[in-house]
This record gives sequence, structure tokens and C-alpha cells, in this order.
Amino acid sequence: MKKKLISLMLAVGMIAVVPTSVYASYSDDDYSYVSEFEGGTADTELEYFQSSSYLVKIPLRISNLVENGYSFTAQSINILDNEVVRVYAENTSVEMTNERGDTCTLNLSSDGTNGEMASFRNGETSSAIRMNGQMEMGARAGSYSGKATFSVRLETLRQ
Repeated sequence: MKKKLISLMLAVGMIAVVPTSVYASYSDDDYSYVSEFEGGTADTELEYFQSSSYLVKIPLRISNLVENGYSFTAQSINILDNEVVRVYAENTSVEMTNERGDTCTLNLSSDGTNGEMASFRNGETSSAIRMNGQMEMGARAGSYSGKATFSVRLETLRQ
């Protein structure tokens, strides 16, 4: 009995004298803390924003625009649902020259709004808008060529 009493007193004395630490993982609003003594795992949420991207095909040559019109296409349209990719003609009046040096004007138009020649929503690769061309009255006979400049813009739709 004496030995039990002595060992009990030693055990109580050790608890009172030796500080004991308990390490555990815990969290606050920004971090999870995992102790080197306790080990363990912690979950985290990952965030990343993928920017919109698009690849519109602007041909190097459009033939028979006056007779057939033209619809622009895209290789890929990866944009947000509140965005649209639009193609605009920088100048809707294009000076054209034939093989004899005669000049005239080709006027570009479309069934789009605000001068857009094509429009693409997310995932679309064909524009429903058709671009048309009209030669000015009095153009002399011949095969004409000229250069049009198009701009492609990513725009946010108004809510």
C-alpha cells in the first residue's frame, strides 16, 4: 500500500511540475494550422479565373462578295455568357481598282446592328450575320480588287 501511495504521489507531482502540451490542428478565417507534432491533413479551396479567348478566321481573300455575300467563321469561341465577339469593318467604303487602273467604291453592309459584320456567342463557330458588298453605280467592266480592314472585339453585353 505504501508503494502505491508513493507512486500515486509521484504521478500527481509529475503532472503538477511538468507542463503538458496538446497539439492539434485548428482553423481561423484564412488558414488551417496543422502541427508538426500532431500531423494530419487540411483542405483548401482553389480559385482561378480563365480569361475569355477566341480565334476568328479573317480570310486573306473574299471572292464574289457582291453576288453571294460572306459569313465569317471562327475556330473557337471560349467566352463568358455575358460576352460577345464582334467583327467590324474599319471602313465600309473600300476603294477598288481593276486591271486597267479604273477605280470605284465597294460599299460593305450587313444585316447586323451597329456596323457589325459578324457576331459570335460562346461556342459558336459560324456567324448568323451576313456581310454584303455593293459596287457603286457606273463601275466600268473589269476584275476589281481592294483591301478592307476588319477589327475583332470582345464586348460585354448590357444586362
